[in-house]
Amino acid sequence: MPGKPGPKPRPAIVRTTFLDPRTNRSSLEVAFGTSKKPKRLYRGEFLIASPAGMRAAGLDLPTKFDLARTVRLPWAREFFAVGPGKSRLVLGALHPGDVNALKRAAESLPAVD
Repeated sequence: MPGKPGPKPRPAIVRTTFLDPRTNRSSLEVAFGTSKKPKRLYRGEFLIASPAGMRAAGLDLPTKFDLARTVRLPWAREFFAVGPGKSRLVLGALHPGDVNALKRAAESLPAVD
């Protein structure tokens, strides 16, 4: 797992949650989002761009997520802190149309053994 948080807060989709039975500590596998080049999607990426989808997910801008690039993070304050200009951590949900886009992106990835 990463030793320290990245340089700035980013939106993320939680792919999987883990609980270590020995330590009772949680971690999450996440795919980070970016608002850069949202119209250019590659295999494993999906875009949340509709007003309803962005509202449900708590996003301010159209954002794409890359399911092919994930990282496992400890469920700890330093990795899930409130971003600049925000008064609270935003926990959103996927709009039904975006759930279908996520499924298509996941299906486009090679199978993992």
